[in-house]
Amino acid sequence: MRMSLRLMRVPVLIESNRKGTEKMSKSTSIYCALLLVLPMRLHGASLTPIPDTGFSFQAISGKPMPVWNGGAFLAVDAFSSSNPVINVLNMHGAQIGSVSITIPESKLTAVRCVARGDDGTIVAGGWTSSVDGRTASILAVVSPDGAVSISRTDPFQANQLTFAQDGSIWAQGFIGRNPERIVDADPAHGIIRHFDRAGKMTGSFLPEAKLNNRLREMRGYLAVAAGRVGWISWVESAYGGIVAGGYVEIATDGSLRELPLPVMVDIRGFTITNTGIPMADVVTERPNSGHPQRSGMMSLNRETATWEAVDMPGSTSMTGKTLIGGSGGTLAILDVGAKTVSFLAAN
Repeated sequence: MRMSLRLMRVPVLIESNRKGTEKMSKSTSIYCALLLVLPMRLHGASLTPIPDTGFSFQAISGKPMPVWNGGAFLAVDAFSSSNPVINVLNMHGAQIGSVSITIPESKLTAVRCVARGDDGTIVAGGWTSSVDGRTASILAVVSPDGAVSISRTDPFQANQLTFAQDGSIWAQGFIGRNPERIVDADPAHGIIRHFDRAGKMTGSFLPEAKLNNRLREMRGYLAVAAGRVGWISWVESAYGGIVAGGYVEIATDGSLRELPLPVMVDIRGFTITNTGIPMADVVTERPNSGHPQRSGMMSLNRETATWEAVDMPGSTSMTGKTLIGGSGGTLAILDVGAKTVSFLAAN
């Protein structure tokens, strides 16, 4: 591919501001990033640019990385405050909605991860603390009409969230500290969990004890598409190199299959296309005095249980860019240096 550019229920008040139009305010300026990509074959799929889309966006260090999920771009402001805000943007960068979360008698609420369903439902995972120091891990589900459901998930804490096509919610997380000795809804302490539209747990998978390294639960990416739930995770040694990890896929019957990681030193993004192809934004080599960082897109070949590099002719690579999500066959790429977001279609 050649590019031309480089549960205790707690009371909650959520203010929903969903705009019925995608018109921008006069004070907002959006600069489109132009991208020219030649189609390439990818195990029966092709990637092509989506014309007349893209916008400028500057990622801020220390804030949660924005995600493309449920047909929208989600960016969290004031993510650790008394009033976290989730802004919803379309493919042109125009704001089409926002959700503000305020929990009465809470001193601080932190949003760790967010996702959006195809119908506009938003889910946020994180924790909240009271004035007297008590904390609770929560899952907040906001329906398109503004109805709210808050669930306490302790000791499970969500790291990654995504929606299935049926509107149910999938979460990957970890088993956190449990000073109140709250009984886990899953005695086996599964780290991938399934919730209904209201945030009630309906299933749990991959017990924590089955991991080849428990640090895996702290780092990874989760995606759902084409009837598949995929989670890719890894553990990096303090001296460099990958010491544990794998790609776990859950089938519709609940069975699990674990496949090896690609040859890599880091992964910066992951999705499953609408045709069921797992794709990862993979760093293959760290920068050193001899060359810059090397990275690119890789896809999983299930027949051989191996990851294969996507052919990117010439000097084009994913270096400096990050895959921030996929939805309905659309992939979003954030170019941190150019401060742009562009979109590709997986056909």
